[in-house]
Amino acid sequence: MPINSCRAFFSLPVFDLAFRPLFLLASLFGIIALLYWGGVWNGWVNPSHALSVALWHGHEMMFGFVGAVLVGFLLTAVQSWTGLRSIHGQQCALLVGCWLVGRIAMWPGVGLPSWLVILLDSSFFIYAAIFLAKLIYQKKQTRNYFAVLVLLLLIFT
Repeated sequence: MPINSCRAFFSLPVFDLAFRPLFLLASLFGIIALLYWGGVWNGWVNPSHALSVALWHGHEMMFGFVGAVLVGFLLTAVQSWTGLRSIHGQQCALLVGCWLVGRIAMWPGVGLPSWLVILLDSSFFIYAAIFLAKLIYQKKQTRNYFAVLVLLLLIFT
């Protein structure tokens, strides 16, 4: 992709605020995951996954759907808290890419080693926590570090 095309892509309005791509993708993913889940329950889909189907469903609803919505909200709200510009452009696209890679890694049948799946899935929350902490630290708003703590705790659940 030529450099001008990359700049044009990253300057799309969807990458101006974190909630835009993350809420959109969370909605689409929620629909896809529920259709897959319905197919499993009705016997139309035979899952091939290291996790049980119930664990996969719980993980993806919590870390795929809720995680995207939570991070999208926090990285948009931090602008109100700090008065600083939050993640946008290439950084926002990278964050979205981390989320997408985590969802692909967890999809049934992909077959990646567990350590790699954990690393890929956690990268989204690590990147979001670092960026959130940076903005909060710049304005010395210690009362908002709870949000960073929540994101970091999600990695260990």
